[in-house]
Amino acid sequence: MQLIINISLVMLLVPILTLGQDSEIKQERKTEIDFLASYYEQDGDHSAVTGGQGTEVLHDYAGIVIINVPIKENNNMRIESGVSYFTSASHDNINPNTISSASYDDVTTHIDVTYSTLDTAKRYSVGINGRVSVEMYFGSVSVGGFYSWLSRDLNREFKLSANLFMDKWALFYPISNLYPSELKSTGIDYVDHNKRYSANFNATLSQIVNEKLQVSFSLGAYFQTGLLSAPYHRVYFSDEQLPGVERLPDSKVRIPISARLHYFMGDRFIFRTFYRYYWDTFEIDAHTFQIEVPYKINNFLAFQPFYRIHFQNGTKYFAPYKIHTSDQEYYTSDYDLSSFDSQFFGAGIKYSPALGIGKFRLSKKSKKHYTFREFQLRGGRYLRSDDMRSWMVSFGLSFVH
Repeated sequence: MQLIINISLVMLLVPILTLGQDSEIKQERKTEIDFLASYYEQDGDHSAVTGGQGTEVLHDYAGIVIINVPIKENNNMRIESGVSYFTSASHDNINPNTISSASYDDVTTHIDVTYSTLDTAKRYSVGINGRVSVEMYFGSVSVGGFYSWLSRDLNREFKLSANLFMDKWALFYPISNLYPSELKSTGIDYVDHNKRYSANFNATLSQIVNEKLQVSFSLGAYFQTGLLSAPYHRVYFSDEQLPGVERLPDSKVRIPISARLHYFMGDRFIFRTFYRYYWDTFEIDAHTFQIEVPYKINNFLAFQPFYRIHFQNGTKYFAPYKIHTSDQEYYTSDYDLSSFDSQFFGAGIKYSPALGIGKFRLSKKSKKHYTFREFQLRGGRYLRSDDMRSWMVSFGLSFVH
């Protein structure tokens, strides 16, 4: 379930997160401030918490603030901080005695800091970043860095990035507290550790072919080890009365390959396409296609419809409610890991006058002013073949100081 939230919010917020951004070699020497907010709502009948059946109702409210601050001549600091509050009937069902409503709530917070430096003479940029994310039953710390290089004519960019993640379940209590309540008294250790480690590597090549066509290609390699299952996901067996706890291999390799193509059709239209192929050692493979055709209504207003379709072949470890047998080595009833097709579609509006929407000062004594540069509103509908459905809306405000 959390996977769907993250994917959907990324689809909505990525176009807004790139408001006014350019490549590192062209970054503005001004402080930029972005305020982002979103609302996400979903429903379905295949909760992994209750073994592949039961409500998936969830409501999520998220807010993010991003500040880009120039430091000295060619250095930059980017600070991102966000908070997400959600209520979930599915998470309420971790305790079966409270299967009733979306009464469970939780707050997730994160802070992400990136420091980068640019060498304009040698046409390269290098940066490091760190991130901390905390919620009630899960915490994550990551560190990483990137290196990007631009060709002499500035038409080609090659970028390498790497990140290391250290995650921990049950930050403030024993992991057994996350077991389904009917299993806490069995005395069985369903998991023997509560940590997960990940290493992500990405390489991206971007090329401006001509004044109308831009393309990019990306290859990733992600490695994970540790507790890759969720200790509160039930699995019901055909040969047992009591459920078990989801069990998956303790290591996984993921390989995503993607390509983008942007074509400028005259002064009004931009044709943006995206394709991604995904494979992992759980034997999941998937294809994703997306098209977005922004239409420039005038010099400051654009309409941005989009459509994404996804086809996934699920893992061999998945089976629905009461299909698994207790003698299997690995098992899950999480429909995020099953075979399914999904569609995500919607539209956005971008309002960005050349001189900004308006200017203001925080006080009468202040000599510096802020420019309200851009506003974006974006909404979408998500439909999945297992009847999981959601809708979401987000908006972004961009300022320059």
